[in-house]
Amino acid sequence: MNIRNMFPTKEMQSDLKLLQLLLHPQDPEKARLLLHEFGSLKRIYQAEISELTAVISVKNALRIKAGFEIGNRLMKPNIEKRTKITRPSEVADLVQLEMSLLDHEELWVLILNTRNEVLKIEKLYKGGVNTIHIRVGEIFSTAIKLKSPSIIVVHNHPSGDFSPSPEDIQITRQLVNAGELLNIKVEDHLIIANNRYCSMRERGLGFK
Repeated sequence: MNIRNMFPTKEMQSDLKLLQLLLHPQDPEKARLLLHEFGSLKRIYQAEISELTAVISVKNALRIKAGFEIGNRLMKPNIEKRTKITRPSEVADLVQLEMSLLDHEELWVLILNTRNEVLKIEKLYKGGVNTIHIRVGEIFSTAIKLKSPSIIVVHNHPSGDFSPSPEDIQITRQLVNAGELLNIKVEDHLIIANNRYCSMRERGLGFK
């Protein structure tokens, strides 16, 4: 089968070439089979080693995972530089690349200092945020230990729809109220999906 017919778009051609370079520059077959089986780089990224080895060798599967991990580490924010947050887009720049690639929901908390600089990004919950009984004490625990005056909460929607659900609004309202009692301001709650984001504060959802 002609590879160009199987992968007609320029983007998929490019993805194929990248995989080919990782696996075997002179032999596109392994890369072709991998992309044909999973359909996209995102799905390959999300796949477990056991899923990949159904198509390619363990050695090649580990090579693929290592390539993705190198990219992840290069793109992750360097917290030591103390990124200052002044607007929601800056929060999105810090987290949306990694969060958009997840195939499950996660909830992260950004701990800020008095200058609105990020002290720490804490990954607290993994799974369906709406089905997890979020404990307010856990959300604020690290902020209390670090004597942080404020936090930003972020979670992702793997569906690709960044529209807030009623549960998202309810969670935001609960956290804002709890923060007032603890004297720790919830600056914002962002929803990340497909490299896009929604700021609950900007939309006035859950905030007074």
